[in-house]
Amino acid sequence: MKRKVANGARKSARIAFAHGPGEFKGEQRLLLFINGEHVSAPATNVKLLAHLHEHRGQVVPLHTLCRLLGFPIMTEAELHVLRQYTSWINQTLAQYRLPCRLTVARNVGYALCSTAPQ
Repeated sequence: MKRKVANGARKSARIAFAHGPGEFKGEQRLLLFINGEHVSAPATNVKLLAHLHEHRGQVVPLHTLCRLLGFPIMTEAELHVLRQYTSWINQTLAQYRLPCRLTVARNVGYALCSTAPQ
């Protein structure tokens, strides 16, 4: 998806990550940038989005995502929390009009996929 800018040129919508100052739960904090603009977001949300972005186009298994969030086993409560994180991701992608969405492989995992052009 392309975004129109003030001078009439078209600019590609994009998502990027950078290492930030400090640590979160023993890991270096990641910063989220959308279209070159820093997006303030909780560290766990950014970490999950970065992992899905790194594996875009591929289904990431539920157990991998749960471990990434610090859940050693997949209980119903932990899967519910994962769904809340993925809901935030989809809302953020839509809010910034990024050309990708999370898709669900039911009982398998999630994938970050590009949307087809219209």
